[in-house]
Amino acid sequence: EREAPAGVVGDADIADLRDDVEVTPQALREFYQRHKPEKASEADVASILERYAGDHAKLLRNLQHRYGEVPAFSRPSQREAPTSAPAESSSAVDEAGTEMAGHVVASAAPPLQKAKAAAPKAAAPKAAAPKVTSPRSRRGASQAQAFQDREERILQLEKDLSEHVKGFEAAHVQLESLRPHAASLEARWLELSAINEDATRQANEAREEVALRRQEVSEQTTRLADIESEQARLSEQARRASELHDQLQAGFQERLQRERDQKEQELLEEARVLRGSADALERRLKLATAEKARLDRLDAARGAGLELGESDRELMLSAHQTIAKAFGDIAGAHPCLRMFDEPMLKAVAALLRQPLLRSIFFTSTALIWVFALHHTVSPY
Repeated sequence: EREAPAGVVGDADIADLRDDVEVTPQALREFYQRHKPEKASEADVASILERYAGDHAKLLRNLQHRYGEVPAFSRPSQREAPTSAPAESSSAVDEAGTEMAGHVVASAAPPLQKAKAAAPKAAAPKAAAPKVTSPRSRRGASQAQAFQDREERILQLEKDLSEHVKGFEAAHVQLESLRPHAASLEARWLELSAINEDATRQANEAREEVALRRQEVSEQTTRLADIESEQARLSEQARRASELHDQLQAGFQERLQRERDQKEQELLEEARVLRGSADALERRLKLATAEKARLDRLDAARGAGLELGESDRELMLSAHQTIAKAFGDIAGAHPCLRMFDEPMLKAVAALLRQPLLRSIFFTSTALIWVFALHHTVSPY
């Protein structure tokens, strides 16, 4: 086989191609790289070759009709190039028909010549032979009759052959008259095939576009449904928040009013207690002032060298009790506490009555305070 170069080929030449041509994947890929690079992938090329498997001539015709040229293809070496003219193809058909008719005539000529050559030889003895009745003469007569019958059959065969040749010539003439119509029909078929392929491709693209649009509409519908559900949820939350706000505001106002009333009551109660405490403190202050004046008088009498009697000591004890009552309110304490506190007051009064003991008490108290402060301030 030999490979035809890629290029522009006539429509008639492409129409004359038979099904034994072959287009290689490499040649088709190079062709699409020049004309339509998006279809030059191996998968697309393999799909196209699989679609036109066994009919690459149709593929070449479609490519010629669409792009004006064809890719490189291979074909048997004994065939003519696809660029030969239509007249050459028709002359080749004529030569083939003439050659076939010559073969038929040549194959029928030897029997005819032999029959014609044998016919005079058989006829001469028949004309000159006397009438005999011997078996040999009868055998010659039968042979002559057989030769005559054969000659008649040969004549009939020549007649039939001439009729067949005339029919073949008429069929050839009719074939030649129908060839342009067949070429136009084939060209029209190629156009319709290309239109059909374009329509199929456009229909597939439209189908894909419709599928994409449907998918987008479905996605938008789903998104819209999600947005509506989210809006409903947010509306419900806003309604609940508004109700909660109203409840909280009403509760806050009610709690604020209640707390304000409670605070007012507490402040009034506290003012009343403080007023009572102030009155009690004022009374205690008056008592303490009177007691202080009495004690000052006692100190003045002691400084004058007067001896204190039992009544004076009782008076001093009562003074201490008065001071304790003024600041500790011992009268309102528990009876048990009063039972322990009064002896302690008497002991303190007896202890502080002697000047030496008072000095020792206050000195020891001062030393204890100093020792405690020293250990508290100094590090360990």
